[in-house]
Amino acid sequence: MTNTLKRPENTWLTGTSDNVVVLASRVRLARNFAGMPFPNRANAQQLESVLMKAGECFSDIEIALKKRLDVIDVDKLGSLERRVLVEKQLVRSQFVNQSKSRAVFVDEDETAAVMVNEEDHLRIHCMGAGLCLEEQLERAFAIDDAVEARQDIAFDEKLGYITSCPTNLGTGLRATAVLHLPGLFYTQNMQNITTISQQLGLSVRPLFGKGNESKGNLYIIANQMTLGFSEQGIIDNIVSAVQGITDNELRARKALQMYSGARLENSARRALGIMKYSSLLEWDEAMEFISKIRMGIDRGYITEVSAEVVGRLLIAIQPAYIKYIENNENMSQTELSQARADLVQTILAGRGTDCTIEDRREI
Repeated sequence: MTNTLKRPENTWLTGTSDNVVVLASRVRLARNFAGMPFPNRANAQQLESVLMKAGECFSDIEIALKKRLDVIDVDKLGSLERRVLVEKQLVRSQFVNQSKSRAVFVDEDETAAVMVNEEDHLRIHCMGAGLCLEEQLERAFAIDDAVEARQDIAFDEKLGYITSCPTNLGTGLRATAVLHLPGLFYTQNMQNITTISQQLGLSVRPLFGKGNESKGNLYIIANQMTLGFSEQGIIDNIVSAVQGITDNELRARKALQMYSGARLENSARRALGIMKYSSLLEWDEAMEFISKIRMGIDRGYITEVSAEVVGRLLIAIQPAYIKYIENNENMSQTELSQARADLVQTILAGRGTDCTIEDRREI
């Protein structure tokens, strides 16, 4: 449990792959036990029963994944610990703030998670770096098969898997890709991408930020409907759209480099310099700098820092994460900005993150 909260090496989001545009892929399956009310309609005893049924599948899921699982009892977490799980994209904020009898099973490298008593009885998540939706679907199916071998799952011949939200009926599948799109943002083409994606039955929203405002130029592309579509059809649609968006993003980056290469390089190197030497860092500016550094690495302007190291910063700069590792939920804004700057410099220098602020200053 402690390791899950402390480590910024969330490998599915902060890992690296050969794809410089697609940071990560995630597949989610919604499942419910037959003959039991959905979590939002269940009483305390029924929620406990769901938790027990999920627990009976625990060992089978470990065998299916060939990995050790941790059990996180969400009810026993403080508000700060819950927010860390949300920042690490392992759970949704609605999950940690809703009814009791909640748990999440997380594998040792945080690339698979099963939420119990979320919107549905089970939300199976499988994640990985780069564009790897088919691989994650296979892993999610393995977990699903392990559960269905032991428990009866709500299913209808016409409607498919029965889910609490009608948009998840059918396969219960939500496929997601996380894309870094600074080129399309700077060339003011994001609206075109959003419009075309909606026509294809896909949604586009920021990974960090509210509304249409993205922090760090990171966007989530996901399917909107599941009923009437096969799992493979959904995956194929997402992959095709992502490949098209990737092509447009790379063309935009090439055009920016051709016409504004000097300014682009200066922006990336200045961002790295500020991250390395600032004594205070705000969250929104840190997100912007990470985006510029990533693009600088892709364009060859920055070679002294790897994309993997920069990727770790996505989790490490988050406010709840910093407060948790410093064991201080009541940090002032200035203290938080100072701690963020210290932690960023620790990671960029290749040092560990387990020490406190005072320890890092002595290094």
